[in-house]
Formats: sequence, C-alpha cells, structure tokens
Amino acid sequence: MPDIERTNPEGLAPPPGGRYSHVVRWGNLAWIAGQTSRGPDGAVIGVGDAEAQARQVYANLRTAIESVGGTFANIVKVTIFITSEEHLPAARAAQNECWGGAPTPASSMVIVKALAQPDYLIEIEAFAVLD
Repeated sequence: MPDIERTNPEGLAPPPGGRYSHVVRWGNLAWIAGQTSRGPDGAVIGVGDAEAQARQVYANLRTAIESVGGTFANIVKVTIFITSEEHLPAARAAQNECWGGAPTPASSMVIVKALAQPDYLIEIEAFAVLD
C-alpha cells in the first residue's frame, strides 16, 4: 500500500490554524482541500468581487494540482460552494476559463449561507486521478 502524502504547496497560504493539508495524495489519487480566494500571503483577494475571487480560487486550485504533477485534466470531481445565487455567473465563467478544452470534471454547486471567513464568496474542493 502506498504511503499517504500530506502537503501544503508553496504558493498557497498556510492553512488557517494549521489544522489541515491543502493536498492529500495516496498513490495516484489526490484530494484538494477547499480552496478560497486567499493569496500566498493569506490576504483575501477580491473582497466583495465574486469574479476576482473565482479567478483566485482557480489559481489556487491550479497550484494545488500542479504540486502533485497534475493538471486540470486530472481533476475528476469538484464541489463548488457559493454564498449567493448572484455569484453563479462569475463562478461559471471562471470555471470555463480554467478548463478551456480540457476534459471537464463531475461537478456539484451548492449555495451556502456562509463560508469559514465572512469575506469568502466562493470555495472549491476537488478530487483528482493522476497519471
């Protein structure tokens, strides 16, 4: 049985409180913790701007998947959490930009009352199968 690797890739802000890993890899499987719009320094990018936040969330997701040698094409499932129906167009536009022509994953989008920090408008977690 392969070892379980738990990492916090360079380029992503450390997890608040240090209570989780951004990426957990077991063999060719990878789970990516919910990514928010935090920049590498931990500051929220795009406060009040769903489009800017969505782009930062996908940038963080890219950093996370690339840290284990993958690309968006390796992501087979995403769960997208948004705090308002008004954020749907921004979330979808950013998703389309990121995936481009790559195979798209299974996806769930959930509207929630709030996320862990009041400034977060969008959060995305992912599951990937690596080559």
